[in-house]
Amino acid sequence: MTDTTDLTLYGVPVEDAPPPPMVLSVGSYTRHNDGFIRPGEDLSIEERAAEMRAHLGFDASIRSYQLAPSSLNMTCRDYYAYLQYAGTVQKSLYPSTFQSWINHLARTSPKASERGYAANTINRMAANVRGLLKEAGKQGMLHPLVAKAFQDTTGASEKGLKANQRPHNRVEIKAGAMREMIELEMGDHFLALRNRAILLTLASTGLRVDAFCHLKLSQIVRREGDWAFRVMGKNDVKPRDVPMSDDAYEAIQQWIAARPGESPYLWTAFAGGRSASRNCRMSNEPISSVSVWRLVKRYGAAVGLVDADTGKAIIKPHDMRRFVGTRVAKKRGAKQAQLQLGHKHIATTLDNYVLEEPDQGVVNDLLD
Repeated sequence: MTDTTDLTLYGVPVEDAPPPPMVLSVGSYTRHNDGFIRPGEDLSIEERAAEMRAHLGFDASIRSYQLAPSSLNMTCRDYYAYLQYAGTVQKSLYPSTFQSWINHLARTSPKASERGYAANTINRMAANVRGLLKEAGKQGMLHPLVAKAFQDTTGASEKGLKANQRPHNRVEIKAGAMREMIELEMGDHFLALRNRAILLTLASTGLRVDAFCHLKLSQIVRREGDWAFRVMGKNDVKPRDVPMSDDAYEAIQQWIAARPGESPYLWTAFAGGRSASRNCRMSNEPISSVSVWRLVKRYGAAVGLVDADTGKAIIKPHDMRRFVGTRVAKKRGAKQAQLQLGHKHIATTLDNYVLEEPDQGVVNDLLD
């Protein structure tokens, strides 16, 4: 529950101020649960959306024409986190509560962390709240002046919150370490063939993990000089080709030829039994993103990509995407890296996916 002692609207304490006039359109607001927000920790995304509809008359689905399903789910999660902080629907509709929430996140430690939220995370959460309120204003579900007031709030400063950055936010995987990870799986049983193909494909395509998990055999296309996946990424407006290495294609063919059963999905999940056994059970369902995370962490830890203090693995599937961006940029140039990763702006590639460092020996001849 928010401490409301410092929350004001036009200089009037919230406890004494009347609700903002015409906050919600007539008929869209129901005083569900007396306006109090249920804790969301044990609620699914669908249940949180249902609570939002009961309280506000809308949920994240009003942005379905703008956002992919995964982004809609994240919007629902972030907006419900804000509602839970506010405590009541009425307090959530004051921009001062929203500004207080942003400040609260900077001082609040996420689970399993000793730091507050990083500025990028706070600003993403805040942008999802603003975006949903803006759309509600457009569609007549919220007074447009209230929606505008939220757009004028201030986000978190990356410079000011640099101490909140995760120590392993961006892990550079060297080519040698990547080769070691792939060479760990040289067996011929089902999981070994699958896992090797997964690592080779991640290390050559740079696909986001959600798109990667749901790849289908039908998405593999032959190009003039190589093989590629035809995908529709979260920022794509039409399908694009994402090249894979020849080694990845060969590993995929070996996995498909050996796996039991048939499935339209390329990466099928382990269903039980002993994973190292030749008789391990494979399902026809796609592998989950959690399984890919675990796989990448396990192989990363095996080649020494761990935290020096805790000994825990530090790499993530997204670091494989940065590996591709960095290696392609160094070998083929930044434009090719941008095309491979599917970024609309090359600045996104250079600022976030190309990890640069000084060349070895760069200062040895300065006195010559």
